[in-house]
Amino acid sequence: MHLSAAFHSPSGDEYEVSLDTFDEEGLLSEEVKNTLQKDGIEIVEVTLDRKKGQERTDLKTLSAIAGVIANFLEQNENVILYFFCDDLHDVPNLSERHETKLLPQEYRSNLFSKMFDHHMNANRKSGITNLRINIGEGRFKAYIHFIARESHGLYVKKLVDDITEGYAK
Repeated sequence: MHLSAAFHSPSGDEYEVSLDTFDEEGLLSEEVKNTLQKDGIEIVEVTLDRKKGQERTDLKTLSAIAGVIANFLEQNENVILYFFCDDLHDVPNLSERHETKLLPQEYRSNLFSKMFDHHMNANRKSGITNLRINIGEGRFKAYIHFIARESHGLYVKKLVDDITEGYAK
């Protein structure tokens, strides 16, 4: 599965959000992969990429991006979304915006949560959870989000436990 949408901010920055079948090879155990497959649950990876620009992203653009993600989840009943916050690229002007030194991946995680939660509240949508997990330490800390229906909570728990256990090895 592949779906992508392009966004342009009023300042001219360009973004692309992509939703792709998640390649869990090496990340999930065979047991969890088999459970998901048997029950018809698909993991879809969300990727957000800034294609052009360095300006601060406005609320309208963030809301539009969150809308695409939320609508996709609503239209695909057996999907759990997976979002890994980029830890390789700096966030433009991050140190100028925050007194404390946030890691780029931590900033992205906080922004993603705020963006998604704001969209859900503004549109009075419920029954969806945005669960964030942190693994690792220091600059090697990873922030991962699972967005799923509350009815898929047991699957999300299995995913979180599996990834956490795999990372600890």
